[in-house]
Amino acid sequence: MPDSSFEELSVAEVTSRLQLESHFSFHDYDADGRVVRHYAEDAMIDGDIDLDALFWDGIAGIWAGKDLVVNGNILNWEIDTPACFLAVGRDLICKNMVASSADIRIGRNATIYGLLSSTYNHGYLEIAGDAHAKTIIIDDHT
Repeated sequence: MPDSSFEELSVAEVTSRLQLESHFSFHDYDADGRVVRHYAEDAMIDGDIDLDALFWDGIAGIWAGKDLVVNGNILNWEIDTPACFLAVGRDLICKNMVASSADIRIGRNATIYGLLSSTYNHGYLEIAGDAHAKTIIIDDHT
């Protein structure tokens, strides 16, 4: 099945709706011309999401207004560099999630079939509902 379609929005268009100033504060996203990929409805992405690579490709964030299914992994390996943020309005489903410096916020539940790993102290992971994963590792060096 193909990836869901998205629209590209400026950071200024989504700043107040996502409370970027208070919730996604590691990087000044608006000053560098990056865009936000917005999926207004339920969305599916076939393959991995590399939050590090997307950031350096000009993407400030991914905003799924409803449910997001990733038929792959969500990856953020870099611990000391900015990364693309991920905001999901409702439920997230993916194979594995490795988070370090990215800001990731899930509005309801996260179902991760393998590993959920959140490490270091520059990023932020918030799952408002239940987190379901085969293995969960949370590590903060502070």
